[in-house]
Amino acid sequence: MPGAPKASSDDARSKPAAARWSRDPRFDTRALAVGTAACGVLTAGIAVVAAWVTRSHASPDIGPTAAALSEGFAALAGAALGLVLGCAIAACAARTGSRLATGLLAGALGYALIVVPVDVATAPSDVSLGESISFALFDAVPLTVAATVGATIGAAVGASTARIRRRSDGTNSHAAV
Repeated sequence: MPGAPKASSDDARSKPAAARWSRDPRFDTRALAVGTAACGVLTAGIAVVAAWVTRSHASPDIGPTAAALSEGFAALAGAALGLVLGCAIAACAARTGSRLATGLLAGALGYALIVVPVDVATAPSDVSLGESISFALFDAVPLTVAATVGATIGAAVGASTARIRRRSDGTNSHAAV
């Protein structure tokens, strides 16, 4: 933009450490990879366990519609719990860049790379591929809230533990490089 002042390298050094790390565009790839795996495995695993527990404790006089709805709700609640835990792990483990963004990206990747293929592969035979994918995308709407909650909790815990660690070490840097 003409007339705009040019940023110099002194600007980055003159900003406080908190302002520098909050806009760091890099991601902690280790935390992102671990968080993606944790999100996918925990989401799929807890959803399967929740559905199994619901199915095994259902009374014999329950109707097929009520049984299907109960199992579906349990699977969705289990998936939400797994996503909260996985996103919190990813956000808490992030040492560079935005913790919140790392947790949310790990949740999205874990859901897209692990949960959606598992949902599509284990769909009943009377459900088409397009229906399976659209159902997985429909589930992503409420699970986005779970991912946001988990990433927010993980970012808060990670920031507070980093702050405590800095106080005990006597350093002022955000992350060890």
